[in-house]
Amino acid sequence: MSLWKSPAPSAPRPAIERRYEQVDLGTFRKELLVDAATLVHEPFEVKVALVLNPEYGDLAVYRPLVEKRRDLLRHIVQTEIVNAKGDGDLRKPTVLETLTVEIRKRLNAELGPSSAGQDMIQKVIFPESKLPVRR
Repeated sequence: MSLWKSPAPSAPRPAIERRYEQVDLGTFRKELLVDAATLVHEPFEVKVALVLNPEYGDLAVYRPLVEKRRDLLRHIVQTEIVNAKGDGDLRKPTVLETLTVEIRKRLNAELGPSSAGQDMIQKVIFPESKLPVRR
């Protein structure tokens, strides 16, 4: 009988302890027409934040590079994604899921993959939103 115990296998770190870096892109707005006869509008507004992928590389190095491109990334989200959507698209119940996929895909294409093929943006989140009433 051996008195030496083999060390217990190390458990994976809980998600809360994993490296997390977020870049805030700010708020994006578009006025949606409610009634053409009275020219009444209601806002579509989302605050967009990018969660960076820790597998991409050293986030202390890459986060400032993403932040330097904040204006370019904001321009892409506003002009190519939000403004390109029709009022009906922005009223759909799945609009946030759709925007999540489109923003992540387009901005990852802009930033480029790591040498190992990892995407820079792991998630797109909307910490705040004002969505129009579905009609």
